[in-house]
Amino acid sequence: MTMVAMAQSAEKITRYCSVFAQGKLMSKKFNIRLDFGEEENFTKFKEPNTKSLLYQVEEYANVVDALNFMTIMGWQLVSTTGMNASGSTVGYNFFFRKDFDKAALETK
Repeated sequence: MTMVAMAQSAEKITRYCSVFAQGKLMSKKFNIRLDFGEEENFTKFKEPNTKSLLYQVEEYANVVDALNFMTIMGWQLVSTTGMNASGSTVGYNFFFRKDFDKAALETK
């Protein structure tokens, strides 16, 4: 492998996503939603299954299970915020980051 090829394969691109957990009414369970942002080009993966696999996080009803799933998938938790309404916390936003090989993403 040439030096140029090695440098290109080692180049990393950082991407972010958020997992929003909102409590279900009169329940200890949560609705979980994954968000990659509005700009699709930032998270276009060459492997077509990558996003659908990550969206499996939405199947969890427990925040800890959702967070564990994301870390198993290689994402790192970087920040958490609570969403408040009328003085009560109604949901939590968990922000994750992951460094991808440039070759794994379709970049323009």
